[in-house]
Amino acid sequence: MPTYFKTLTFFLVCFASGFSQTEVAIDSMKKLLSSVKDPVDKLQLYNQLSMAYIDKDVNLSKQYNDSLELLSKKVNDKDMRMRSIYNQAVVARVEGKYSEAIPLQEAYLDYAEKSTDTIKQVESLYQLGVIYYRTDANEKAINYLLRALKLSEAIAFDSQTSKIVNVIGVIHSALQQYEKAIVFFDRAIEIDKRLQNYSTLSIVLNGKGIAYRRLENEDKALENFQESLKYAELADNKMVQAAQYRNIGIIFKDKGEFLKAESQLKKALSMREIIGQKMTIGGSFHDLGALYLEMGQLGEAETYLNKAHRLFSEMKVMSPLAVVYYQLYDLEYQKGDYVMAIDHLDNYYTLRDSLQNNELREKVIDIETKYQSELKDKEIVAQQLIIEQAENELQKKKRQNTLISIVSLSLLAVLISLWFLFKQRQKRKDQELLTLKRESQVKTLESLIEGEEKERLRIARELHDGVNGDLSAIKFKLNSLLEFNNNTIQEVVNMIDQSCQQVRAISHNLVPPSLQEFSLLEAVELFCQNLDAIHPQKIDFQFIGDSFKIPKNAEISLFRIVQELVNNSIKHAEATEINVQISCHEHLLNITVEDNGKGFDTSRNDHQGIGLKNIQSRVEYLNATLDVHSDEKVTSFNIEIDLNQLDDY
Repeated sequence: MPTYFKTLTFFLVCFASGFSQTEVAIDSMKKLLSSVKDPVDKLQLYNQLSMAYIDKDVNLSKQYNDSLELLSKKVNDKDMRMRSIYNQAVVARVEGKYSEAIPLQEAYLDYAEKSTDTIKQVESLYQLGVIYYRTDANEKAINYLLRALKLSEAIAFDSQTSKIVNVIGVIHSALQQYEKAIVFFDRAIEIDKRLQNYSTLSIVLNGKGIAYRRLENEDKALENFQESLKYAELADNKMVQAAQYRNIGIIFKDKGEFLKAESQLKKALSMREIIGQKMTIGGSFHDLGALYLEMGQLGEAETYLNKAHRLFSEMKVMSPLAVVYYQLYDLEYQKGDYVMAIDHLDNYYTLRDSLQNNELREKVIDIETKYQSELKDKEIVAQQLIIEQAENELQKKKRQNTLISIVSLSLLAVLISLWFLFKQRQKRKDQELLTLKRESQVKTLESLIEGEEKERLRIARELHDGVNGDLSAIKFKLNSLLEFNNNTIQEVVNMIDQSCQQVRAISHNLVPPSLQEFSLLEAVELFCQNLDAIHPQKIDFQFIGDSFKIPKNAEISLFRIVQELVNNSIKHAEATEINVQISCHEHLLNITVEDNGKGFDTSRNDHQGIGLKNIQSRVEYLNATLDVHSDEKVTSFNIEIDLNQLDDY
């Protein structure tokens, strides 16, 4: 049997708006209404009474809202006129007239946004979220509810926050995410208990009970339904009381306690008839019809199921109508009226054509066979026997053909499965080969980079300890000869000083002391300062964003990339300014080297020198991305690195 339609389990979540009612009892407000003269006071009372009756008596709610609309027009009060539109939309939604409710509510939302009234916006967004959920437009519903929740939490609108969180829980429940739904329900329950908002609390407990019922925890479900009924009685919320009578009755029905179930379901129907909400009245008709059908009281079952059929047909609500058609089919089948049974079952399939149930189709064939057998004339029994024998032979051949088809399809399915398994296995092997190849390439590149760094260190030490030391010794000896030929020797000493500085610069460039002693940021900054001091170009460094820490191997590779790019700009770009920028946000690290030089054609292979190829190799080693842009005015290199991928370096 199809799952019971959600509209009858969700209806009470969406009761009236969150507009704050006064603490004065309804009777007191009605007495006060007869005595006040000020139109402003009357407007407020009409509005409060309309919303107070929305979950008690929808017809009275309409009457008070009509009075609100007429008086607001008469005194030209635009705010209360728009409030009557909001109330009208809520009433339409409660009555299931969603196509009527949506444009009214959207008009009120537009007014609330233009008037920058956050409370009104929250109320309207909440109502639209509820409407779109009821019409199965879940994406729109979530969008409106999240907008409402953001505004509601910003202004600490706790009573409305509770309702919004509750509806989000209901949506999770509808999506069969019951554990998650219970978390949202508990959050709403905590707020409502703190605010002593018993009416809303009863609604949330109802949703929580439904979630436990879907989890097949009947005891927890019954516990929450009974607690919901208790708070609904305290709040005099007849709509929720009716829902809990219905829910408790359904649990008793599932347990086989039919008399208790009948009592509870009739209480629900009586209260819903007083409220006047057609959707829930139809639901109660269906509940009682299904109960009597299970009890075998077919006359009572037929009465209530026909009432439900008429009401849902008038409302044109297809999902519950399909359920009623199925119940009517079962009823007529038990009565032996196979013609009516077929008619109801055909209607059910028309509405639920997505449900291709072979068992139900077999029942249709069985009913048709029985119906045809009743039309047979007793005078042609002999002829009928011949026909039946022919049909049996035909059925035998059909079964043989069916068996052959099943075996063929099974073999085909096995072959297809084996083929898929082979393809999956081959795909895994290919992936493993790619992974191994990648690991081999990374190890080779690591070895090359490590070898390059060691060679740089060796050359730097030899320059510093060997050539630089020899030059210093020559300088010392020449200084002792200055008295013999002062000018010539002084020039030689100066040349040796310059050579020492160049050797020292080359040594530091090969293995910068800052990179060994400090972080990447400090090393790059010192590198830029040193180059700025000895070159005509203006070389700037800038860091923005979050601090970060990466492995030393990665720091060395990034420093070499910056070093190569800056040196290229100095040598080839004919630039006057070179900017180096490092930025970090969350897990993304960006390095940009930019100059205002003459640029180059990035598409030409002859511009891909050894330096750029080394840069590309280091970028690939770091699993980073390199973006190059160059024109006549500016050339920029941007490297983006995901820090999460540097943990293994």
